[in-house]
Order: sequence, then C-alpha cells, then structure tokens
Amino acid sequence: MRTPREPFVSKLDRMVAEVEIRNLAAQFSDAVNYNDLDAFAALWDADSVWEIGEPYVSRANGRSEIVALLRRLRQQWAFFVQLEHSGVIEFSNANVATARWSVREVARSPDGAQSYDNLGTYVDSLETSDGVWRFVSRSYQYIWLSEAPLLGRSFPLPAPHPPITPRS
Repeated sequence: MRTPREPFVSKLDRMVAEVEIRNLAAQFSDAVNYNDLDAFAALWDADSVWEIGEPYVSRANGRSEIVALLRRLRQQWAFFVQLEHSGVIEFSNANVATARWSVREVARSPDGAQSYDNLGTYVDSLETSDGVWRFVSRSYQYIWLSEAPLLGRSFPLPAPHPPITPRS
C-alpha cells in the first residue's frame, strides 16, 4: 500500500522513474552541447517555462519560445559544454516530480574574445504524460561566474553515436 511519502506501487517503479528523469537531464545537456534543437524541443511540455537568473536574466514560455531562446544563447559560442551533476529528485506523486541539479557550463566565442565559465543550479518541475517525463519548468540560478579568457584550444565535438542495433 502506498503512503503519502511513497507515491509508487513498487520500488522498481520508483527506480524506473528516477532513471528516466536522470536521463531527461542528461538529454538536456547533450542537446545543448550538440546544439540539437529538435532533441531539445522534445524534452519540454508544450506549456513549459525556462528561466535563467541574474546576471543573464531570460524567460521563455512554451516550447517554441524555449527553442528560440536556446538558439539565441548558443549562436555566439564556438563551443559550449554543459555538465550536469548531483541530481536530487523528489516525487509529489507517480507522475509529478521536482529535481535539483548542480551544473557547470564553459563556452568560448569563435575569436576567443569572449569566454564563459560558471557553476549554477537547475531547479526543475517535471511531469510524465503517456509514459514520457518532460520539463514543465526549469530555472537556472548562477552560483559563480567567470568571463575571464579561457586558455587552451577547443575542438569540435565528435559526431553523436548512431543508435545501437541488436546483433542477430
């Protein structure tokens, strides 16, 4: 029997939901890193909200505005890498969750004149519909930011791996 504290019928159901939400967060970083707007769009509920806090305050409402915001944010960088760490997930019920993630982002412009290195926190509201978890809201807050020039060289990301096909 489920209690108010445990919204899942079984531990396995809870584990599956947690893995799916962790994968959603990983897909977010991967779509941002590869600038894959279609993959990025698929992560959001139709009426989602994406917010970015000080010092680069931005807000987008709805999937199309969210994708447009990513397009605008990514256009100035020759490379951009986001690493998502240390997720904590809490469930309101089996279809609604919140999550908090520690994040690091590093970027540099094509001419090397602009750089961006930060630590921040994402706070998410998530829902599952038709068995798929999506972001309902995602809010980014900066913890630390440096815009000092990045030393070193950048290289293109390798091509994403094609889907794995089972051997016959």
